[in-house]
Amino acid sequence: MKSVKKFKDTWLSVLALIYSITLILVLIDSYFASGAHFIEFFTYLSNIFCAIWLLIYALTGFFKANKFSIFIRNKILVLTLNMAITITFLIVALWLFPIWKGDWIKNGISGGLFYTHFLTAVVMWLVFFYYQSTGKFNWKLNFFVLIYPLVYFVAIIVRQLIVKDKWYPYNFVDPSFYNNNYFIFAAVVVVLAGVFYGVSYLLWVIKSKLNKKTVI
Repeated sequence: MKSVKKFKDTWLSVLALIYSITLILVLIDSYFASGAHFIEFFTYLSNIFCAIWLLIYALTGFFKANKFSIFIRNKILVLTLNMAITITFLIVALWLFPIWKGDWIKNGISGGLFYTHFLTAVVMWLVFFYYQSTGKFNWKLNFFVLIYPLVYFVAIIVRQLIVKDKWYPYNFVDPSFYNNNYFIFAAVVVVLAGVFYGVSYLLWVIKSKLNKKTVI
């Protein structure tokens, strides 16, 4: 039984290592194609974090860095990354290029888009659903999974207050998109926070079903 687990851990670490290196190369190419605003897109930023996490996950698996391994496998950290990349996947798969219509094939989805919007999510799910994560987690008390998207959102707003170039990575973070109706703007922020939290909860429920040792 231990040999089977060791084999699974090894191939998962190999997968994480190969994909993280591939993803880093894809992101570098996307950077030169997208220009200065590259890192301001939630999609690319989330992929950067996932690439770094997968690389460290693989290295800690190979070199048995137990103390650092405990940190990198922390429930909140891993769930936050999976939540972010799953949101990216759902937006593309269900809206921009609906899978059931085959639009991503018809429109010739680029290699970079395929990696950053589809494949990264699949690899992250494989790792997330397989291993036993560390640390305590309580759904009734813990909203730390929302820190990343909220910090991102605030950073975009603060950037605009400083630069004032009226450029936003997404229309829904631009107050003028709502005719500067800040009540609607605030309502959208609340709804988005609920969507992010809902996705993270769904991911953890699925993990709990696949891994009976995980406690929600």
